[in-house]
Amino acid sequence: MSKFDQLTGFISDIFSSSKESGAKKTSVDSKETLKKAAVPNNDDLTPSQRHALDLMVMGSNVFITGGAGTGKSFLLRRFLETRNDVLVTAPTGVAARNVGGTTLHRAFKLPIGIISDSVADDADDKKNSFISKANAKKRRKLLKACNVLVIDEISMCRADAFAYIADMILSEERRRHHIQVILCGDFAQLPPVISKKEQDMFSQLFPDNPRGWAFITPQWQRLAITTVELKEIVRQKDANFAMALNDLRRGNAYALNYVNSWHCRDEISDAVTICGTNKAASEINNSHLEQLSGSERVYRLSSDGEVKNGDISCETELALKVGAKVIILVNDLKDNLYQNGSFGTITDMLPDSVTVRLEDTGRTVEICKNTWEIYGYDTDEITQTILRKTIGTYTQLPLRLGWAETVHKSQGATYKAVNLIPQAFWETGQLYVALSRCVSLNTLYFPGNISRYNLKTSSEFLEYFGA
Repeated sequence: MSKFDQLTGFISDIFSSSKESGAKKTSVDSKETLKKAAVPNNDDLTPSQRHALDLMVMGSNVFITGGAGTGKSFLLRRFLETRNDVLVTAPTGVAARNVGGTTLHRAFKLPIGIISDSVADDADDKKNSFISKANAKKRRKLLKACNVLVIDEISMCRADAFAYIADMILSEERRRHHIQVILCGDFAQLPPVISKKEQDMFSQLFPDNPRGWAFITPQWQRLAITTVELKEIVRQKDANFAMALNDLRRGNAYALNYVNSWHCRDEISDAVTICGTNKAASEINNSHLEQLSGSERVYRLSSDGEVKNGDISCETELALKVGAKVIILVNDLKDNLYQNGSFGTITDMLPDSVTVRLEDTGRTVEICKNTWEIYGYDTDEITQTILRKTIGTYTQLPLRLGWAETVHKSQGATYKAVNLIPQAFWETGQLYVALSRCVSLNTLYFPGNISRYNLKTSSEFLEYFGA
């Protein structure tokens, strides 16, 4: 019996059924005919990506979702190529940098911690002591100049922040200024962060939404958001593995039978190990580094302007030795010899650069210090249009030790080979994210079998989106 036959015997079609929910849902199978928008360079898009792009161009409020590897961020970047009146944001500094935008907190002058105040009318800024009059004025001008608001990685945007921002958008509607809202992400992946000290207060403020999901807020309904689910997976080349991942995304534990039957049985020596915590990843990386002979060199980050800890996507102090396995964090824009996520081995170290032997090709390249820009938004006083500006920079070698990564840092990445310990994942979506980083089961190792108890999927996600 083939792998495909075994798989289809117990994995259902993930789109065969769906429940009605408060959000609008649409797919490429809809009978509704949409007027085709003139969008350049869309021939390489999948059918569901084209459908989502049509809706975005038409001005609909859209939530773009789908399993890992369906090209959500790619589609978002394609849309942004056609517009210059968009406020591009994300919940974290790393996510914001990946999409070329700024953080929600920086764009909307949000406070640190739980946001409990409502923003509903012209008096909103007077009610919020955390924002100065100057910042309130800047925010108001920015909203007036904004025609489209994009929030990438929406699953990590906590309910209090989303409700606060959505109230501002709805307030603009009452002023007869429409701002299109485009959300992108996957609520089956990693959830918003609620610290232990915030948990009790958050549960009191949001008793029906203790996990802090944005889609459970009343504001999600008021924005009349249309959900478009991207169907075609473009990351995994193994079609059967892709089908299994789709079922796991929806909490279908039967798909574990296929994963347990066909995964690699031996630990892969040159694979990255995906861990549940920073501590576990650091211990693995430091242990491997200590085993290398030779002297250690430490590279330190420098910064200028407005740079916060959450903006930084590299190590503030990076200890390296010759022979260290590293992950490259940038693309080679000149010769295209490596990409963000490529692996290599240190062969030489200089004060401001290192040489790395690339794992894929065996070629040796020089990796110099890279400067990242931190963006903010302002408005042009004359044209009253949005201006993206650089408000800070930081410089460091664009590398991380590559023996181990956390599941949070791996989100959005693709690896040729992965080792993982399923029992180390305790949070909703972690196991699914870790498994979906790999392109094939042939290069995915874990000891023993994965128990259905290790698969944790948000019940709110399953109920709301009809999974």
